[in-house]
Amino acid sequence: MLHRAAQVIRDCEGQLRGLIAEASAAGDYDAVDQIAAWARTLAAMKPYLPRHTDSIPPASLDTRNGFGKDSNEQNNAAPSQISSPHPRRPTAKKATYPKFSRQRSELIKTGWSKKEKQEYSHRAPWTVVEVLASRINQCRGRTFTSEEIFPLSDPNGVEIPSYQAYLCLAWLKTEGLIVQDGRQGYYIAVDGDLSTAAQVNWKKMT
Repeated sequence: MLHRAAQVIRDCEGQLRGLIAEASAAGDYDAVDQIAAWARTLAAMKPYLPRHTDSIPPASLDTRNGFGKDSNEQNNAAPSQISSPHPRRPTAKKATYPKFSRQRSELIKTGWSKKEKQEYSHRAPWTVVEVLASRINQCRGRTFTSEEIFPLSDPNGVEIPSYQAYLCLAWLKTEGLIVQDGRQGYYIAVDGDLSTAAQVNWKKMT
């Protein structure tokens, strides 16, 4: 029973990480801060949880997924979705956004707000990318989560706004400098210093 309860906590923490990304993409940064705080609380519990064993059931206590469907229903529906002669294609907006550009010493992210039905943009100083890359460099050789590296602080010890930190994290991912490993987190995808690689990509931007 303890192993099942531990798995519920791990699954919940992973789902919260996904919600953080969704809230960031939608520009709802108040939600990002609150959900990240909850996720950090669950992440802090993981070192004290029982380790995975073969006896852990593959399903959680609640067999209904986040969309209100029973997992068995979803599994039964999968073959018909795969064999559909007209698979659903992503919309143009989903395929296009987010877009990144630079203006002088600022990184600009342009996204699409589903709620407002229009573009939005956010900016972050290049120094935030430098701070983030330096922090991620400390995690080289292993997978890391956003909860491990955030919040960030500038060289003066002032906390960097979370939306700027997530903006720069998304840029590093878009540039292929880091790779997201499902719900496990991220890992560095370049050899050598991440800060140097980020600087090279930054200079190539228009």
